[in-house]
Amino acid sequence: MSTPKEKSTQALRWNIVDQTLSQGLNLSINIVLMWYLIDLDFGVVVVPMVVLGFFRVIQDLGYSNALIHHRDLDQSDLSSVFWFLIFLGFLFTAIMYLMAPVVSWWTENEYSGDAVRQLSPVIAVTSLYWISESLLIKRLQFKKIFMANLIAISVSGIIAIYLAAHGWAYHSLVIKALVHVVLVCAGYFILSGWWPSFKYDRGSVQKLGSYSFPLAIEQGLSELAKNFDSIIISRFLGSASVGLYDRAYKLVTYPVRQFSAGYNK
Repeated sequence: MSTPKEKSTQALRWNIVDQTLSQGLNLSINIVLMWYLIDLDFGVVVVPMVVLGFFRVIQDLGYSNALIHHRDLDQSDLSSVFWFLIFLGFLFTAIMYLMAPVVSWWTENEYSGDAVRQLSPVIAVTSLYWISESLLIKRLQFKKIFMANLIAISVSGIIAIYLAAHGWAYHSLVIKALVHVVLVCAGYFILSGWWPSFKYDRGSVQKLGSYSFPLAIEQGLSELAKNFDSIIISRFLGSASVGLYDRAYKLVTYPVRQFSAGYNK
């Protein structure tokens, strides 16, 4: 039987493997997509992805951190938070969907507004697996997280490349995001072995909600600040320019993002 130190060391190794291979595979897929897509295709989804990233950061209101660090949680606690996060997920999905006209106006590109609507379901699907992911992290089961991520990235990437090669333009990037989140959701649910009960206790939600709500807001604002340059470029230089800038920026900052992603977990 492994000691806590050995489990932690093994979990760290799998986390490093996950971040290195996942981001490396993502980078390779995006390089291949560059052969089939033009700057405008990438630019269309830049601001929608920023909006999506903001909502994904704040949508759990810090509950995932609370679940990871809080001890003695029972099925009632987990199920109560699960149903509350489902509610928040669909609420933020609706808000993002309604933001489409604003994004179209800001980017002066109606396709960016369409991309916002098409990407909004990602928030609802993400809300389904917060509990499962948190439990996997809490149990230090990073090998299972790696397996789910690897399958999701590989399958969604192959589909995106096929669609891009057959003229689906920016839609291939949208479908890539949708397929990826669905596969991650299914993988986390299956590998965590946890399923919700039809229980809701408001006390459980309130008990865990005060744990890291301020942190969630701070992270959301940080996400917007991090992408402020892309938002401004999309307004004044157009979608094609921001598409080129975004790809170049992500390529240059790839080593930093890889390190920070692994460190944060």
